[in-house]
Amino acid sequence: MSNLQIRARLIEKGETLRSWALRRGWNPRTVLAAIERHSTKANTTHRRRGPFGKMTIQILEDLNQDTGIKVDEE
Repeated sequence: MSNLQIRARLIEKGETLRSWALRRGWNPRTVLAAIERHSTKANTTHRRRGPFGKMTIQILEDLNQDTGIKVDEE
């Protein structure tokens, strides 16, 4: 999903990306960077092999758990 779709899903649940990140204990800038690196829109120019850092993997798993979407799926 794209960055905007992820934000829209959070807004549907009554949260902003910033409030979600803070509630989960993440720095909002770190969350945004992880989403921008691994969202499908970012992957249209060149396909990345996937998230590597433990923190990025955990952020993407937390987003999946709370929103029901996989960030790096098309």
